[in-house]
Amino acid sequence: MKGPGRTTPSIAVAVLVATAALAGQSPLTTTVRRYLMGTSITIEASGGTAPSRASAIDEAFAALAEVDRLMSNYKPDSELMRINAGAAARPVRVSDPMWAVLAAAMRVSRASSGAFDGTVGPLVRLWGFHNKQPHVPTGEELRQVDEELAGLRENA
Repeated sequence: MKGPGRTTPSIAVAVLVATAALAGQSPLTTTVRRYLMGTSITIEASGGTAPSRASAIDEAFAALAEVDRLMSNYKPDSELMRINAGAAARPVRVSDPMWAVLAAAMRVSRASSGAFDGTVGPLVRLWGFHNKQPHVPTGEELRQVDEELAGLRENA
């Protein structure tokens, strides 16, 4: 029924669409930004209901949080840091997800003839990127790290 104080459904939908467009989202899209893994991450979900989109986004962020928990090179209690601290001295047990990532890194490194190098950590530290104090290393420093990495690659 139309009358004073009543809005037709088509006008209500048009207002909803216009409001969402002005906000940068369609009414069938949900966008969430969070800081995780040392960076800002944006996840956008489209379609379905608002609760299903929110659930999918929460699930995606939970998966990323698990990757960060296991594989962070900034968190001293991560599995990756535990491996880095002990693997040069003794065998270290790794989780199935970590093993899958390490095996994939080795496959990609071999397939790319070393263009992808999962042993980049010592170079990142050498160039000062890890501690945010960048500097250009000397030729001798580069040679030392290259020898160290060659040993790691041979044992992989």
